[in-house]
Amino acid sequence: MKQYLSHIVDAMKFSKISENFFKATFATSADVVMKASGLRLEAIRVIAREQGVEIEDTTCRCIDESLLAELADAHVRRMRAYFNNARRHIAELNGDDLAVFIDFCKTFKNRQSSDSTAQSWSDIDTDAIREQFIQRVHELTPKPCLEFLASHSFVFEEIIDSSLSFESNEHLNTFVYKQRCETIEKILNSHLFYEKPLRVSQPCIDIRSVVWRVTLSARYHLFTSEDDDHQQDAIDNKIINRAPALVA
Repeated sequence: MKQYLSHIVDAMKFSKISENFFKATFATSADVVMKASGLRLEAIRVIAREQGVEIEDTTCRCIDESLLAELADAHVRRMRAYFNNARRHIAELNGDDLAVFIDFCKTFKNRQSSDSTAQSWSDIDTDAIREQFIQRVHELTPKPCLEFLASHSFVFEEIIDSSLSFESNEHLNTFVYKQRCETIEKILNSHLFYEKPLRVSQPCIDIRSVVWRVTLSARYHLFTSEDDDHQQDAIDNKIINRAPALVA
């Protein structure tokens, strides 16, 4: 029993000592990012490739803090697309979709805005969206030291669960953070988040080509009619000139 308790104490000490080290070398996976933001894997891979990172295994921890910042910007852009899409179809939204949109505007409204409601994207606090996303990714990413302990002994599973819940309750699960997470979760389950804006295609008329075709047609009719007139005059002249000879 004493040996068992000794292992537990050592594990807790190891977790505390390694906390700063693992925070400095934070890394997460594409699976966690997709769960936190709703970004598609193809989009994550494109952004990662631009930063020199190739994602082949979605569970591999190859997304560091700098890449996570780029993905946070992509998440904000995706939320902007949702906002504009909802505004575009505001008259067509049903009760649930409208309630989610209003909840989003209230939750992430820029407090410095003078408008009572979010009339445009400038009324939305993009920093709050980015902060919620990064916090959510950190929350969903298990600590490396705890993963190491869990993979080597079942004894520490209870300690891992209690440590994660303790840190969550202490730092992340504030009322504001909970409200933001619930709002984002509703949006990720909304069809407006994935629906692409409708684009009505209109035929593009090149006025220069129209003028050119009209000019060619006019020139054709003009010159062909003149040629026909000259040809008919020549025929008439031949008939007139030959008439006296025939009479004689």
